[in-house]
Amino acid sequence: MRTIKDYNKKISEYQEEIFLGREKEESLIWRNNEIKSMNKQIELNNEKLIEFRKELAKPMVSDEKRVEIIILMTDQDRDITEECLGFILEKVKYPIKITLYDNTLNTMNTAKIWNKLIKQSTCGYVMLLDNDAFAQNDFVTEMVEAIERHPNAAAVGPVAGDKAVTTVQEMQSADLSEIEHEGHLSGYCMLFRKSIFDEYRYFDENFMFYGQESDWIEQILEEKKYKLYIVPRAYVKHGIAGEASISSMRKLNKGEFDRPFDAEYSEMIFHQKKEQRKNAKQT
Repeated sequence: MRTIKDYNKKISEYQEEIFLGREKEESLIWRNNEIKSMNKQIELNNEKLIEFRKELAKPMVSDEKRVEIIILMTDQDRDITEECLGFILEKVKYPIKITLYDNTLNTMNTAKIWNKLIKQSTCGYVMLLDNDAFAQNDFVTEMVEAIERHPNAAAVGPVAGDKAVTTVQEMQSADLSEIEHEGHLSGYCMLFRKSIFDEYRYFDENFMFYGQESDWIEQILEEKKYKLYIVPRAYVKHGIAGEASISSMRKLNKGEFDRPFDAEYSEMIFHQKKEQRKNAKQT
């Protein structure tokens, strides 16, 4: 005959079986959830892998709409160049490629260097920028939009807001459409279509530090096919305290570059070439 002790023992056995069954069930549920989670992670990883492979297969975007900004510098004006670059990185949102050319040990023939770098460029637009030019807004976007509105534009330039430039570009920045300009643009900041150099001509390497861009503009405007435009919305300061070129003044003070002589020399060549073209037309 079973005693109460026997019944209690049986009850304990049943309870243990129930507990173990629940534990097994909970373990099975946990494992199923783990499997589901792992399967979901595998699916996500597969999706990421697919996107990753798509990204790997993407071709490079064409540089046709990109602007290559060409800046020349030397050891003497490294601090100025750093400031120039800082303003560009802060203000400019347009896709750009910056070519910073250290000219410390090279020729002072600016035309020769510009021609080399322009020929090597893969971008649709080329900007020549002095290293003492300081962006005050997204001037690149404004200048590209302006040149695209005018297929006949040989070049476009910004405004400087003061007399650090010698043309009407000394005007203040304003929310105005671009202005057709009959004179020359200041060489401290100019935007060109790269194709115009290939179709027309590059800079004359008989000039040294100054004058090559004025000579180029003078000749291209004589074709009566191209125009120059000033973009009042594009605001780029030039130099400090009205000095037209800090880096050049430093070279002059250090006896490394005779700025006044080069200015006279470039003016002489400029007028000689102009007179030659005039005489050629008359013959």
